[in-house]
Amino acid sequence: MSKGGLYGFFARAFLIALIVVSMIVYFIVQDLTTLIIVFLSGAVLFFCISYYLMLWNQSRIIRSGVLEVDIMKDQDFKNLMFKYFEKHGYNLDLADEDIIIERDNETSIVRAKKDIDMEEVESLIEILESDNHISKAIVATTKELDFWSIHDALELWDREKLIDRLSKVNGRKIILDTVQCVECGSGLIERQKKFETVLGCPKCNWYTN
Repeated sequence: MSKGGLYGFFARAFLIALIVVSMIVYFIVQDLTTLIIVFLSGAVLFFCISYYLMLWNQSRIIRSGVLEVDIMKDQDFKNLMFKYFEKHGYNLDLADEDIIIERDNETSIVRAKKDIDMEEVESLIEILESDNHISKAIVATTKELDFWSIHDALELWDREKLIDRLSKVNGRKIILDTVQCVECGSGLIERQKKFETVLGCPKCNWYTN
């Protein structure tokens, strides 16, 4: 479930529960003041939990490194995904624009592109169906995909799923070891910019937004 879907479900469930509890309390005590106190207490609790969820999601996004991915070139994104699967113990190989990963006698093909369309997904399915050695295909992208998986052996990693996967392995740290400055080609380090920590170049003034 996406962040928006999860928050919407939580908000509706909490609101329904608050109304039900308030009605039960009023039915028991028959006192309007108590009803108002219960309802306001629930509202305060709701906003506290919502604020916590917002901070948690922001932390998850920052840890994933997806904000840096947004300004990467496709080749850098591909290198990042290469490092991701390498960190998970896969044997890896490169095939044109794709990454071939193998583990536990299962071989998969990965296409990592920031912007991908249905035509490219279909071309990946053709490779999947024509090569008996490949059992699964993965599409990794920073886009919010507006189509569902159209093949049983195809996994779609859209922006939300990418954030979830990268945040678990601290994708931001992987980027530090993978991506180069777009201005001078140096490796990146964490730099302080106003009230936030960003990835920047130690040799020039370039930094991620």
